[in-house]
Amino acid sequence: MKQHLTAILLSIYTGVLAQSDYDMPQPRAEGGGGSSGGSSSAPAVIVSPGLGLPRPSFDRALFNRIKLTHGVMAAMAFAAFFPLGAIAIRTKPGRFALFAHLGLQILAFAFFAVAVAMGMWMSATLEPFGADFWNEPHAIIGLTVFGLLAVQAILGIIHHLMYRRKGKRQVWSYAHVWNGRILITLGIINGGLGMQLASVSRAGKIAYGVCAGLIWVVWMVIAVISDFKEKPKADEKPVAESEVK
Repeated sequence: MKQHLTAILLSIYTGVLAQSDYDMPQPRAEGGGGSSGGSSSAPAVIVSPGLGLPRPSFDRALFNRIKLTHGVMAAMAFAAFFPLGAIAIRTKPGRFALFAHLGLQILAFAFFAVAVAMGMWMSATLEPFGADFWNEPHAIIGLTVFGLLAVQAILGIIHHLMYRRKGKRQVWSYAHVWNGRILITLGIINGGLGMQLASVSRAGKIAYGVCAGLIWVVWMVIAVISDFKEKPKADEKPVAESEVK
């Protein structure tokens, strides 16, 4: 079931992001304030004639392939693997759920790490053309979430060890749960910001919003139901570690 859902989401996200087309920055003369062709959302290239400096190269086909892969991998991480891993630990208590949760989270982090590397490459590639994507909200949020995911992993390890020792949630558990919920939500929102930055079509944005939003709602419903389930009595030993996320 999860494999089919993942395949469907992958095909949707690939189709959606393939509609985007970043415009190559157009050159303008240094110090020139006018524009010959109206306004454009693409950043301009500053050209300094007579300096003999080589113009930076730009492989549009390669850039578009990297951009598409960046978007698909990040979308799969936050709108598929991370939420599915959180759902697994809630719906299938036991050792299998723990390994499913761990495996999906590692897979999601690996996808996002590659996406971050691609995003940094794209920013560095366009920087010589006068485009500053490092200060874009999409990049700032993405790098912040990436850093906090390392904290999330540490909290998860501490939670697991303390849960096995105490048999109930500790402060580390709640920190792990809520940090994860916030980071996944931010990641999904940041995907929308990335689509805005990449000029994805309105239909593509709607498709992403519907798919990612549906996954988020299902995850939250399951999380709330799990939170309100009857807790084990004080003299009962917990059946399994089912409260990681």
